[in-house]
Amino acid sequence: MIPLNRIDVSPQKAAQFNSKGIACVEDLVSFFPRKYYNFLKQTKIIDLEDGAICRVSGEIVSCAAYDRVEVVLRDATGQMKITWFGGCYFASRMTPGAKFTFCGKVSFFRGWPTMVQPMLHGEGGDNLSRIYPVYSKIKGMSADYLQEKISAGLACMAINTPWSEQDAFARSCGLYDRIEAMRQMHAPVSGDDYKAARKRIVFDQIFSFYKELYTRQDSRRFARGMPMTASTETKRFIESLPFPLTEDQSKSVDIIMARTKAGEGLHALVTGDVGCGKTAVAMIAAVLAWENGYQSIIMAPTLILAKQHYEEISAKVEPFGIKVALLTGETKAKERRDVLAGLADGFIHILVGTHAVLSKELDFKALGMTIVDEEHRFGAGQKELLEKFDKIGAHHLSMTATPIPRSYASAVYGTSLEIIPIETMPAGRKPIITEQYLKREKVYGKLLEEVAKGHQCYIVCPFIEDSDSEQFKDVLSVNTVFGEIQAYCMMNAPGAVVGCISGDMKKKDITHTVDQFAAGRIHILVSTTIVEVGVNVPNATAIAIMNAERFGMSALHQLRGRVGRKGDQGYCYLVSEKISDKLHAMCELQSGFKIAEMDLKLRGPGDILGEDQTGNSAIIETILKWPKMAAYIREYFSKKAA
Repeated sequence: MIPLNRIDVSPQKAAQFNSKGIACVEDLVSFFPRKYYNFLKQTKIIDLEDGAICRVSGEIVSCAAYDRVEVVLRDATGQMKITWFGGCYFASRMTPGAKFTFCGKVSFFRGWPTMVQPMLHGEGGDNLSRIYPVYSKIKGMSADYLQEKISAGLACMAINTPWSEQDAFARSCGLYDRIEAMRQMHAPVSGDDYKAARKRIVFDQIFSFYKELYTRQDSRRFARGMPMTASTETKRFIESLPFPLTEDQSKSVDIIMARTKAGEGLHALVTGDVGCGKTAVAMIAAVLAWENGYQSIIMAPTLILAKQHYEEISAKVEPFGIKVALLTGETKAKERRDVLAGLADGFIHILVGTHAVLSKELDFKALGMTIVDEEHRFGAGQKELLEKFDKIGAHHLSMTATPIPRSYASAVYGTSLEIIPIETMPAGRKPIITEQYLKREKVYGKLLEEVAKGHQCYIVCPFIEDSDSEQFKDVLSVNTVFGEIQAYCMMNAPGAVVGCISGDMKKKDITHTVDQFAAGRIHILVSTTIVEVGVNVPNATAIAIMNAERFGMSALHQLRGRVGRKGDQGYCYLVSEKISDKLHAMCELQSGFKIAEMDLKLRGPGDILGEDQTGNSAIIETILKWPKMAAYIREYFSKKAA
């Protein structure tokens, strides 16, 4: 990894980058734009539309500077105003007759088309023809500084990144070289260039996935797993659970016990629907390891989910004398030292946490089982340590909340991983009633009906803030809906308390709000999809998903699984003015496995240019969206393994 100081990033700026998970040059150049504005085509003034983001060229008619700078620009079709509040450093150059080009959002004021605080400006007529990248905001950092350091990072990588087997295979497939692909992702020359670059980035993601999968499979060829036999304690623990295991849970446990008893290396993926009981299977595997004198790791992708796993597991296993510890990035220094000592001397039997549980500082007395929720969300460094545990004979169990039909799972993993599907649901879980509504005001009333019954509700929005893009002007944000529902409650249910969380908040603030919601002090929680994984409030019975047409079926199903978790009737309200096969299917289907199949039939890779690029899809979904590429890469590794 190349440190950020190699491209003259100060410690202060490095801390700002770290807030977005950017710790090295490789992370920086992989911090791709969340969307793009297409300024390739120039717009005539007469054709300007309210809310459009476009490029306009013309000559300066006048420039006035007082409490603001106001310029009149004209072309052959008309005139418009360009305005800056708080001054404009190049105002002195905008003399009558000078030619300028401006890019930004158009609005109309007193009949005049106006552009306020243009995104880009350039001297000369008809220039700035480009695709403009828009990045997620980094607090305290300007867009110009970010782009400058990304350019420096790409230049640094071009010099310091050696040619690899992966690069050679990509070239044989007719794909862009890696550095050129990254350059085009940050500054695409055209839509076709972007698509070609995106294809190479996807190739790298899939290649890395299969490389790790087959490397770990290869390491298992000569390593046997630690033998474990289920005796009195494991069976007693299963009997102590407050619910009987479902048929598929029992089958999953039987497979785990059979593999470990035979001394085979357990390497399996438990895939199942929301609420199918994967965590219970993980607990039983950890208890099995404890009964045989071994320790376990249970790792979750988010702080919220790690804490919930810790609380649930502790409550159920500690009566058996099993000691559980929690380790996250928030663990205090003294607590951390105690945990490290407890792992080394064997006092701690189960370690629950985020990626912090894979620190190289950790020294286990007898690690026998690693269990990972959504393993594809973890970085290469953490996976390298998991591979090290595999080599010493520790068993490995992955879990995914994305239900994958066995046929698709086989297409993704081939024979590299044993697939353990859980399709049956626990007794008492009622199917969630899913309905589509065109107007959100009626849905607000439905939510208050649930609050009046003593229940709680979620509202999920696609964006944190309102977008400047004409393309997204009708997409509801957390900020907008939070204000709306507060006003609605003031008028109709003054006692209802509304809370709000989003991914740009500090972790401690998110955790505090979720804890308040879990304790029942917040009745309605407005959020982005941050609640999709890990927020478990059994008293929640309704969820409203705004602009539901913008979510994939898998995401909608995951969100729907947040409600009705303790047996009460759950409701999912899909708010959208668009009627589609996707939303109709969501109202009709309950099985996540069937939804996964339907989802793949309805969607394809599509035209990505101009779409919001915030966040990365799960690697499994990426593979299923690019099946031919995945099959080709999988065949490449299969031949190498043979």
